[in-house]
Amino acid sequence: LPELKQRGWEDRADGIAALAVLLLQDIAVAPLLVILPLVAGSGPQSPQELGILVSKATFGFGAVLAVGSVLLRELFNVVAKSKSSETFVAAALLVAIGMGTAADQLGLSTTTGAFAAGVLLAGSQYRQQIEADIKPFEGILLGIFFMTAGANLNPGLCIEEWPTLLSGIIAFLGAKLGLLFGLGAFAFGLTRAEAIRVALLLAGGGEFAFIVFKLAEDLGLLGERLGSLLTASVIISMSLTPLLGSLAEYVGDQVDRIDADTSANKKADELFDVIDADGDGFIEMEELRKYLGGGGTAAAVTEGGKNLTFEQLFAMLDENGDGVISREEMRQGYLELILGKQRDSAQ
Repeated sequence: LPELKQRGWEDRADGIAALAVLLLQDIAVAPLLVILPLVAGSGPQSPQELGILVSKATFGFGAVLAVGSVLLRELFNVVAKSKSSETFVAAALLVAIGMGTAADQLGLSTTTGAFAAGVLLAGSQYRQQIEADIKPFEGILLGIFFMTAGANLNPGLCIEEWPTLLSGIIAFLGAKLGLLFGLGAFAFGLTRAEAIRVALLLAGGGEFAFIVFKLAEDLGLLGERLGSLLTASVIISMSLTPLLGSLAEYVGDQVDRIDADTSANKKADELFDVIDADGDGFIEMEELRKYLGGGGTAAAVTEGGKNLTFEQLFAMLDENGDGVISREEMRQGYLELILGKQRDSAQ
């Protein structure tokens, strides 16, 4: 999200799509936190036990969320009367701890409860006030989070297993890039350039991966060595985000230009076929004169803010001066006169 703001993408189609993907990644963590204990065998195993857990998670935790939203409204109404930012911060922490405890009592992970607390706080009418009050702590908490994640990086293991780590990172980035590009082009309806920007910017790992890997290690699903390798791959891929963001802008701009040139060439070919009345593959001076219908002194198009006469236009398009305009000369002239003018106005 900071990368989107820094690059000014918030209100662009690719920026909105990137934000949607980030939110989806965060939301997808919640079911993973519930499923992992079941996969590890630490949760209920029989159908009856599983049904009880599902009932708790669906109805019990759903009731906690419903009641919590009502109590939360009343709580923050009282807190608002105190006009104390410290009280707002304390109340937000109380909600997070309380929801974590409630989730733990229902057989779910405390992380799931903390995630639900964030959802509740996001729906509060005091959301902006809460955001403003906890913002000073955001940098500190993020710093602690990433310091903890960085402390889990084992340089010796990375050096020892660098071929596995490098191939894993490349495969991970490639798979995520391809998936995001496909989603951008088909699910979000983005252009090729916009889809490439989103795919490159978000190709790295996400911070919630650390939570999932740590829980999987604690449950015995991941060995310590494999967990360290996966954590290292995410840390390294996340460190590449600024570079990937710059690459996304450069590649996206190049693809935009290529697509624009391709579209312009197509339009130039259509115009060429219309003007080339005899179909011999060349535009003679008389054919262009008939198409413009303005005679030799007619102002056909503007270039550099000045009107071009028929003779000037023909001479500009006829680059090699052989007295006829080829298809390639028409394409080049169309790019310079039409697309070049649009680019200049956009700049």
